Amino acid sequence: MIQIKIENEASVFTPGDQINGVVHWSDLTGDSLEVRLIWFTIGKGDRDFELVATHRVVSYGPSGSERFQFEAPRRPQSFSGKLISLQWAIEAIVFPDQDAARVDLVISNSGQEINIAESSE
Repeated sequence: MIQIKIENEASVFTPGDQINGVVHWSDLTGDSLEVRLIWFTIGKGDRDFELVATHRVVSYGPSGSERFQFEAPRRPQSFSGKLISLQWAIEAIVFPDQDAARVDLVISNSGQEINIAESSE
């Protein structure tokens, strides 16, 4: 089992903010554990995905926890539209088993997801 906890249970960040958290794991097998800051698109068309930053857990055992920290990037910012949306997340993945956990985030200058469906009308 893998669990991600973001400090202060925050889920909304502005560019430059520090995203601090802890990954907890128990009863896992595998060769390595990584915590990643990613963005991805959902909606019509091809799905885009980018791995922005990685924190590799060095002292990985069957159970444990480790702190991580990422800086919220300037771009791209979180948005939601009629056809496509861009979402940020922190995920923790065990390799090669592929056990995983994910916490969704919003990163934008306004402190909220940009709604391009409303702004284009």
